[in-house]
Amino acid sequence: MSADPVAVDADTPVTVALHAMQSVKIRHLPVVDHKRLVGMVSFDDLFSYLSVQLGALADVVNASRKVPGSSPTR
Repeated sequence: MSADPVAVDADTPVTVALHAMQSVKIRHLPVVDHKRLVGMVSFDDLFSYLSVQLGALADVVNASRKVPGSSPTR
């Protein structure tokens, strides 16, 4: 166990948490609030969250292509 582990605050954006994990090559990251441990987030958690977000974005893009009068994007 590390004396000073890499951790993120509870309100840290997902992309920042992923970057922190990649920078030290870890798959689990402590989440703190006022220096108190409040949870752990895993790479799999973040990957799953981002997959859902990308799916939602794809739905918005597909829906915008079906709007009458809108021009298709290329």
